[in-house]
Amino acid sequence: MTWIDNTLVSPARSLFTVFPDGRLEIRGDGWDRRRRGDPPLADRPRVCRLDNEAQARRVAEMVVEMTT
Repeated sequence: MTWIDNTLVSPARSLFTVFPDGRLEIRGDGWDRRRRGDPPLADRPRVCRLDNEAQARRVAEMVVEMTT
């Protein structure tokens, strides 16, 4: 796993983006939230709202550890 600025890139090619307000967005295979009627390449990331940026970074790292 590698941090590039505020984005964690997992070995499984998932992207975990952390925002200063504690929001964590997850993109990648198996994480999409496409809805009926969306085009095939619609980008609807999973969103997790946490208390702060440090907590969001730790959660992202834990998810990558558990899924790889």
